[in-house]
Amino acid sequence: IVSQGDFQNVRVETGENLMNEIQVKVKDSILTISDRNSCNWVRDYGITKVYVTSPDINEIRNSSGLTVESEGVIRFRKLKLVSEDIFEEDGAHRDGDFNMDLDVGNLNINANGLSKFYLRGKVYAGFFGLFDGDVRIEAGDLEVERLYVFHRGTNKMIVNPQDIIRGEIRGLGDVICKNRPRVVDVEELYTGRLIFE
Repeated sequence: IVSQGDFQNVRVETGENLMNEIQVKVKDSILTISDRNSCNWVRDYGITKVYVTSPDINEIRNSSGLTVESEGVIRFRKLKLVSEDIFEEDGAHRDGDFNMDLDVGNLNINANGLSKFYLRGKVYAGFFGLFDGDVRIEAGDLEVERLYVFHRGTNKMIVNPQDIIRGEIRGLGDVICKNRPRVVDVEELYTGRLIFE
């Protein structure tokens, strides 16, 4: 659970017998959280929660099978949301979701796999890149002034561009626009289509 605040803080909530298998470390200004607890046979799923508060975060990588959520509106100058394994195939889970309220200047999404992005709020400039898999973006309630899309996946990308939408659709999945912006320049290079609703 990510929130914006004046000071950096990380808090882990979990069962006492599970804490030894959770690692929280910072290296080169990158916070890494690892949960090596693997068997949920005799306990409930989702018992561990991690709360991260910071005045600014540049990138959030979800390599878990769980959801990264925002607590309150996130107001960062730029933010990159990542759920992919482009550099290390099968090196990370690619099915963790994002559920966030945003007010950011620049939003970059890089994903392949099965993740879902549920996004609301406002963005000035956005790059939404779905490079493979069945990733879905549900951003009909996220107003993006200038949006570039690259869609090579099989699922839907639902967006709300306000002024400009540019990009390429190279897969089966459609890009569904909740608004018709002033500038529309999207190439349809396979069966996926740009659809206005």
